[in-house]
Amino acid sequence: MSPTPGPRPDESFPWTIGPNAAFDGLLSFRGGARLGGRLSGEVVGEGWLWIAAGARIRARIEADLVLVEGEVEGEIVARELVDIRPTARIRATVHTPSLSIDDGASLDGPVSMPATAGTEPPSEP
Repeated sequence: MSPTPGPRPDESFPWTIGPNAAFDGLLSFRGGARLGGRLSGEVVGEGWLWIAAGARIRARIEADLVLVEGEVEGEIVARELVDIRPTARIRATVHTPSLSIDDGASLDGPVSMPATAGTEPPSEP
């Protein structure tokens, strides 16, 4: 696995979409993003994606590392890690080489864990 890009998110991590904001469309980022409001569409980026507690995301998500504390519906593709915290509620297909799920978290959907980082999700027949 390649080195983790940038520091692990903490309270000093900048907001990309704050708790009272809503966004519909394509969000792209580099280095990291913190989502706290509502988003529907697609999120594509490099680095950490932090979906904070209280966030409601309906999207296809692609990032190096995805930390989930809020709600996600759709698809998550993480090149390195998906970290699901106790407050998370996920109804999604998840593709990642490494998965961490804390007690109390909810994950409803298929999970694909390829042997190496950077492996694309399986193509549809």
